[in-house]
Amino acid sequence: MSYAERLRWCQWNARPDVLPSRSRLYVGNESCEALLPRPDVACELARRMREMGTSLTLMTPFLTEVGFRRTLDVVDRLVGVAVGLEVVCNDWGLCAVLAGRYEGRCTPVVGRLLVGQRSDPRWAQVFDASAQQAQERQVRHSDGTTARLAYRPPTSSLARDLRRCSLDQSDLLGFLKHLGVHRFEISNLPQGIQLSGYTGFHVTLHTPGIFVSTARNCSALVGSREPIPCCGESICPPPITTWYHASFPGPLYRFCNAVYALNSSLHEGCMSPQIDRIVTCAAFNDAAPGEIEPTASDHRLPQL
Repeated sequence: MSYAERLRWCQWNARPDVLPSRSRLYVGNESCEALLPRPDVACELARRMREMGTSLTLMTPFLTEVGFRRTLDVVDRLVGVAVGLEVVCNDWGLCAVLAGRYEGRCTPVVGRLLVGQRSDPRWAQVFDASAQQAQERQVRHSDGTTARLAYRPPTSSLARDLRRCSLDQSDLLGFLKHLGVHRFEISNLPQGIQLSGYTGFHVTLHTPGIFVSTARNCSALVGSREPIPCCGESICPPPITTWYHASFPGPLYRFCNAVYALNSSLHEGCMSPQIDRIVTCAAFNDAAPGEIEPTASDHRLPQL
């Protein structure tokens, strides 16, 4: 399978002296505003990339008012330095502001938090007939009668709904074009991808990491009852933590303040001509599902 661009998303504060050789590099963070680079650090990174002939895509998360101003400070510095600057927006307010603030000097991109994919990995089980048939059983109604609970394959409309993005509305697509948005980013869902109606748009596919969920407080993800916001220090991002739960078909992975599933298989939908860019996260790049080594902080999720 051939894509026009195969790119890397690197944590800017993980290995500042190592930049992979690519036509474009993703930096920043899609879930934690505390992990955005400082304006001076971002500017220096952009200069190094420009010397390498590498374009820059800045990943940004959902934002507080403080984070919003900080992000604009970063972009203000980058527009005069970075080559081919893109800003991945996971906040609708930022997407709208970028459109009118920089007059084509940076390109807004709609991020994975806004595209409305059904990213819970349990949805893939709907298509697994063998797994579902193993759950067939007799059930008792409240009136005492019984019936057999049997598996039925998903209808075509349900299958489409589980594979689509919620951007496929003509009014919304028209609004995005008005803002100068012609690219959006998606995860490689295990149940497949179905893209239709996106004339004039380009699509970036992230693999193997599937964005599942996030929270503003890291403690909401590591089991603490006390809300401790992410520190944003150089020690972060921490090592990936593996989560297990009986209701999930495989492990989940906590990275920064977000939860991911992994899927390395490329389905037929990944061959859509609109998908012209594939991005791998450096943190997940060397780990296929099940190959991330458990750590002392790994734990099993409580019953949901």
